[in-house]
Amino acid sequence: DFFMGGTPTKSESGYWKGDIKWLTISDYSNFDLISQTKDKITNLGLENSSAKLIKTGSVVISIYATIGRVGILGCEMATNQAIVAMQPYKISNRYLMYALYISKNRLLKSANKTTQKNINLEILKNTLIPLPPLAEQERIVTKIEQILQILKS
Repeated sequence: DFFMGGTPTKSESGYWKGDIKWLTISDYSNFDLISQTKDKITNLGLENSSAKLIKTGSVVISIYATIGRVGILGCEMATNQAIVAMQPYKISNRYLMYALYISKNRLLKSANKTTQKNINLEILKNTLIPLPPLAEQERIVTKIEQILQILKS
């Protein structure tokens, strides 16, 4: 399932400084388990915008400006419209996150150029992701994370 984010009206103070974490691209880096956001919205802000509450474990990807930044939600939160969230089924969320990251160059080639580069939901939905069995997905994730650890040290 794919979920587009949204932004409550900034001029409406009753929509902001609530209890619902509201994710923007600047709140995370690639491969983060995202649990904190700098901004929060209220239930009223959620109800009166296109923002949606996204489940823990969903994979997020940026689709405007900084195209292809990926992470996983460590808790329930809403996102702005520059982020698409995906609730995976029959696929490991970590595998999906890395597969999307590897697809970044293809996504960039498909990007629309208006005032800034962006991809739309259709481009994202039509991105092909290899789908090996779950055990193989986990083996691939383990190898990727071992390599990332080596690169960090």
